[in-house]
Amino acid sequence: MSAEDYKKMFQQAQADLIRAIQQRDLLNLEIVRLRRLTGSLAATANQLERYEQMQQAIAAEISFTETVHAIIRSAERPLTPTDVRDWLAHYGYDLSMYANPMGFVHTSLKRLREAGRIAEVRRGVYAPSHLWASLLKVQP
Repeated sequence: MSAEDYKKMFQQAQADLIRAIQQRDLLNLEIVRLRRLTGSLAATANQLERYEQMQQAIAAEISFTETVHAIIRSAERPLTPTDVRDWLAHYGYDLSMYANPMGFVHTSLKRLREAGRIAEVRRGVYAPSHLWASLLKVQP
């Protein structure tokens, strides 16, 4: 195989990886929505004990910060913390468990920014990191 063949294979693998990450983000957001729905249904169906057991098993799977990251990466435009809160509510994330939900959103955004996983495009407005954005533009 030539170097050009390997380059094409690399570009295809990179594009496949990005698509898989994007699909995972959408699935993570769907999981958040379904967690909320099952909680509502569990109360009505007298299945709260089983629901609590399921929640404990799922809680470690998708953290709040990962959910915020998925929202930022799947957004069509840069988002403010208020936008993130609204998207969390849209997907059914229960923010009532936090005394200061906006503080938790801000802390998650700060951690993601400091880790280089998202970028602050202007004060208080967040988008996928520059590296991520540049990778999204790569198409084989």
